[in-house]
Amino acid sequence: MNSDSMTLPGIVPEPDNTGKEKECWGVGCSGLIPSNTGADTQEAWKKALSMGPLVIAEYQRQHNNVAHNAKCQFRDLPPSVHNAATHEGGNPRPALKKDLAALNEALNQGQ
Repeated sequence: MNSDSMTLPGIVPEPDNTGKEKECWGVGCSGLIPSNTGADTQEAWKKALSMGPLVIAEYQRQHNNVAHNAKCQFRDLPPSVHNAATHEGGNPRPALKKDLAALNEALNQGQ
């Protein structure tokens, strides 16, 4: 028997948010950002940034499958970055812009 499938009397289980999606904060973008990002984590993204453009491109190919608007300024950021900015509270755009600047800096250093 698996205890994960049991609900004890008087205990209300936490809601399952693994399938929830949030809309991208890019102006005019309706891309849906998944909340469950699997192997896409802040730590993995920062490691990719430190390893240069080829690793960044591969990371984006593997993890950034959100259908952003073609003009979305945040389309190159993976879902984990979007989610971290959203969890900080308030308007996540400043945090996303900071992450976008870090991405651009990492790409420029690798040239």
